[in-house]
Amino acid sequence: TAMLQDRVDALKALGLTEAEVRRVAARVPEVLSYSPAVVAAASAAQRARLELDEAAFKKRIVLRLPQALGLRYDRDVAPALDALKDALGLSESELRQLVLGAPQVLGLS
Repeated sequence: TAMLQDRVDALKALGLTEAEVRRVAARVPEVLSYSPAVVAAASAAQRARLELDEAAFKKRIVLRLPQALGLRYDRDVAPALDALKDALGLSESELRQLVLGAPQVLGLS
């Protein structure tokens, strides 16, 4: 359907190949339920906070934790990152390294 194709196209817009989209969708099918607007907003906000280019974001976040594309930055990600940073006394650089090493922290609440 057109809606499904729009969602696949949103993933491809992040630099994913057709094969990567299939692999991600097979592993985490719910990524195909994320609206293109949510995917675009999540990726833009996370890339900005973590200072990642498209290739690094794809490799370090999207392919390892596709669910990150369904998270709302203002409601889900930013509070978790801020809490981690404060609780552990991390600099932005240290927080970035933590997230890149364990992207699952993006979904902590």
